Amino acid sequence: MKHKFKEFLENLDYNEVLDLKKQIKEPSSAIKDVLANHIDVIERMNSRICATCGNQLNINTKNLTLHFGPEDFKKKASFCAFDCLEFFLQQLKSIEMKKEKAIR
Repeated sequence: MKHKFKEFLENLDYNEVLDLKKQIKEPSSAIKDVLANHIDVIERMNSRICATCGNQLNINTKNLTLHFGPEDFKKKASFCAFDCLEFFLQQLKSIEMKKEKAIR
């Protein structure tokens, strides 16, 4: 992170760096708003719930994710533990078996 920020600063000219410094010190600066908005977007993208039990999944822990469905319409389900994944797969298998019986 330190190196990326330094590279970012090196790409600014002197006046832009001074403006950045000034905006950081302001209580209601556009930079703070943009940063807060960006953090909200990242958190919303990463906030998931377990497809089986509905528990909130933490982005800092290991979660299980299953991609399934036909090639042109893939679905994604995330799980908090193996037992939730196993239950989901059992239910999915049951649904698929019912579809096959209906076709016959």
